[in-house]
Amino acid sequence: MEIRPEFQADQQRAIEELPRIARCNAPVDKLMVLKRCVGYIREAIDTNVRENFPDSSSSSDDLEMSTDDLIMVVVWVILRAYLQR
Repeated sequence: MEIRPEFQADQQRAIEELPRIARCNAPVDKLMVLKRCVGYIREAIDTNVRENFPDSSSSSDDLEMSTDDLIMVVVWVILRAYLQR
């Protein structure tokens, strides 16, 4: 998988959150777990960019991440969460 260096961050919070989806019964609860995972992913990436790639962030400190970039990181988190079980 080719994940841009700016998006290679510690995703432990997302990896720990994802298995909680198995304990959810309602679809809305599963969706909320996924939403939290994506939020944790985004937080980790934003922190990584601010600390390690200061020239990459825009003036508003909001990194532009394409859907393709996000999907690559989400797939990586899913694989890591599965392997840790």
